[in-house]
Amino acid sequence: MTPARHLAPVPDDPLQRTVRVVIAEDHPFMRRSLRRLLDGTPGIEVVAEAADLALTGQHVAGHHPDVLVIDLNMPDGSSPEALEELCERMPGLRVVVTSDDDAPGFAQRAFAAGANGYVLKERADTELPDAVNAAFRDERYVGPIVGSRLGEIGRASSERMRGHGPVSS
Repeated sequence: MTPARHLAPVPDDPLQRTVRVVIAEDHPFMRRSLRRLLDGTPGIEVVAEAADLALTGQHVAGHHPDVLVIDLNMPDGSSPEALEELCERMPGLRVVVTSDDDAPGFAQRAFAAGANGYVLKERADTELPDAVNAAFRDERYVGPIVGSRLGEIGRASSERMRGHGPVSS
């Protein structure tokens, strides 16, 4: 992934405050790439990086970021469970989950755990800055690939509830 300059909108803040971000990603190359991408985006500053969930918790507690960008699959535990715990401990924390998986169930799990956004890693170079800014404004962000799959699930559920279409799990 190459860093790209984004014209992501600066958050709607009267003081034009910089969005402070902690990145939690276990793969060093991806972590460095996300940092370069976000640090190169006007209005966003990465204040810390973590390679595991334990360090993520320490950085969130110590740096009080506005947004946590966290990999859905960290090696030392369940990211969704850690996310729930972090959101309980820090009610103002906004979260964007990154993942390699475009299956809608993973995004649903992330949102149920407290995430504001879900970004596929393959699309991070074009979507992550917008997702971070949306999360900062307490808005939900879902990229078009996962969003369309979530929409398909919603349509299928509505049809089943009305008695139309096959029931499958």
